[in-house]
Amino acid sequence: MRFLLFTFLFVLASCGQGGSSKNGSGSPDNGNMPQNDEFVTNVKEVDLLDVAMDVPVEISGNQITFKESVTDSANGIKSSCTVGVTSGETYVYTLNGSSLIIKTSSGQKMDFRRISGEGHSIVGSWTGKVREGDQLIMRRMTFVSQDRLVMRTHCES
Repeated sequence: MRFLLFTFLFVLASCGQGGSSKNGSGSPDNGNMPQNDEFVTNVKEVDLLDVAMDVPVEISGNQITFKESVTDSANGIKSSCTVGVTSGETYVYTLNGSSLIIKTSSGQKMDFRRISGEGHSIVGSWTGKVREGDQLIMRRMTFVSQDRLVMRTHCES
């Protein structure tokens, strides 16, 4: 009987020590995965910002005239993202198959490629991206009709 009691206490004491195994380096065993300090990653903050505008337009010839003033902006930790037009502002565009080039009233040139729509009409969705400094700017312009434009701008930095 003493022998059984002694064996029971020995097994109980052994089980209590099994919860903290160590690998050969003297640190706790994390699923037998070695921890190597040279693979530590330093994650930096990234701004992912989205802005949009839904604005009535008039498309005539090779011009897009905005009928309302619309502005949207978002501020991140390191950057900001803004889209906006004023009533009466005019953009000039060139449409060549699946390529659309827009020149804003301030002289900025934006290149787009068609992702939906057909024919020789500007109606449909267009996408373009450009790098400005350390910021990647992606735009999606959707001409819902000849009198309505929805533009989403995504800024990453």
